[in-house]
Amino acid sequence: MCILWLREQGLFYEYEDCNGPVMAHWWEHSPRRFVEALLKVGDSIRLAEAKKYDCFLFCLGDEGGVFPSCLGVMIDDRHFLISLKERGSFVAMFDEFWRSKHWGTVRLHKAKEKK
Repeated sequence: MCILWLREQGLFYEYEDCNGPVMAHWWEHSPRRFVEALLKVGDSIRLAEAKKYDCFLFCLGDEGGVFPSCLGVMIDDRHFLISLKERGSFVAMFDEFWRSKHWGTVRLHKAKEKK
């Protein structure tokens, strides 16, 4: 869902590496591969620098938090769009709960706010 929202904003990304396209259900198959692909089209930034269009990676569930299992996209200075299998897509405020699950933030190279 987050990737579709970025496309609606005019931002298109192809997540592909030498093994082919990175699959839609990345968190189930290869979270490390997805993170590596995401970092090819963006840069890791500090949480304090986050702004609209930046991607948040979260560790949810009981998998130990080594690699993220969820992606969100900032839609303004305090809210992000996220899609969870059990809840569907929704907008959430980046509060203490989400801060505790935060794994990293990526700024996509092409992401610029429309003027």
